[in-house]
Amino acid sequence: MKKTKLTLLLLVVAMLVLTLCACQQTYDVTFELGYDNKTEVKTYDKGAKVDFSPTRTDYDFGGWFKDEALTQPWGDSVVEADVTLYAKWTPKTTTQVTVTLDYNYHGAPSPKQETITAGTAYTPEVPQRTNYDFLGWFTDSSFSPPPFSNGTVVNEDITLYAKPQLRRRTRAYGCQHSQGRNAVRGKSYERRI
Repeated sequence: MKKTKLTLLLLVVAMLVLTLCACQQTYDVTFELGYDNKTEVKTYDKGAKVDFSPTRTDYDFGGWFKDEALTQPWGDSVVEADVTLYAKWTPKTTTQVTVTLDYNYHGAPSPKQETITAGTAYTPEVPQRTNYDFLGWFTDSSFSPPPFSNGTVVNEDITLYAKPQLRRRTRAYGCQHSQGRNAVRGKSYERRI
């Protein structure tokens, strides 16, 4: 009788262990990332949803697929066994725009063109020209206000026109005449050059 009770007890314990093991099943999901031979393996409980969304520079993640040809999406499937999934990647599209800098004077260098990514804050160079002050960049050749501001976000092709202004220079001429009633003492006269 003791043997029967012991056997029966062991049988009940074994069934409980098997039942618990069956409830706690885990499976390995192998993720083939599809570039540089990168692979990751993660363990999921039976019935779990895949929650792994990798990132890759210059690409958008397009989901997991059951096949290498990327024709059978994994979608909302749940993990029921060990499985290999394949990542789909789509190149990010970046729009390039051209900023043209027109120095806007006779004999100036050819307009300079810079290609930047749309949505980028842009600060143009400050041109140097002898005897001229730079008053800013403008988006039209008639210099209608406001001028283009440094750090403005550029989303489309644009031409900027430099507005130069001749620098004012003065020269003083002094006179020290003391003859007659029209004498001029220590007067300075300016003349534009």
